[in-house]
Amino acid sequence: MRDENISCAAAYVPHLRYDKAEPFSLQGIGYTIYHETAKSPSCRRIIEVPEGGTAIEYAFYYDFDIQHLYDLEHSFVYLDGDGRVTGVESSFHGKFLNSMIENVLEFEGSHPVLYVQPGKHALLPAPEYFKLVIDRDSACNKGAGSDGFLIMPMFEDRLSADEEMNRKVKEYIRRNYSFVPAWEFVPESPDGRKEEEMLMPYQELDGLIAERLLDWAEKIRKSGNGGRT
Repeated sequence: MRDENISCAAAYVPHLRYDKAEPFSLQGIGYTIYHETAKSPSCRRIIEVPEGGTAIEYAFYYDFDIQHLYDLEHSFVYLDGDGRVTGVESSFHGKFLNSMIENVLEFEGSHPVLYVQPGKHALLPAPEYFKLVIDRDSACNKGAGSDGFLIMPMFEDRLSADEEMNRKVKEYIRRNYSFVPAWEFVPESPDGRKEEEMLMPYQELDGLIAERLLDWAEKIRKSGNGGRT
């Protein structure tokens, strides 16, 4: 069943387009496949499955958002009983938007193409839509690190951060990752890996996230003035 699930997830995983100046590499894509309506394991949503069809949830994990440690974004792909894509949704800073817009959303075979907001990693079907975001440039430099160590409720029993830790995270991000977006999007990821290489069941990604965040917290705690370790 695992091989069958990952083959299904790989067939429809969105292909991402990154800003040429993007500093953060994707660390994993956790997938969940639904054949009936159920609660998401990775966000506050009930996933409604099309009658006779399938829904696939993709959770995209980055160690950093340009404004905080930890970043998880989502896309949902809906299939009919014949495996045709009937819907695509994507996350935008805690909201979920329709991305399957006629004459806007692109496909590469069965893969929807989504554009990644520079530094922030929200997903939209066309780069022009990022012009709606007022702080799309300033978030990546003046606002870098402003939110410190973001700990979501699902990790509160495994992670913690005090005021000093938040200060160090802010300094670390601002010192090491502040950048100016190029607003030129390319199909190559920052580290060259393909989306299909990053897939794993969400439960596996959940463990990886906690492990990586603990490691980063320790590195940043030891980094003193916020410089690279």
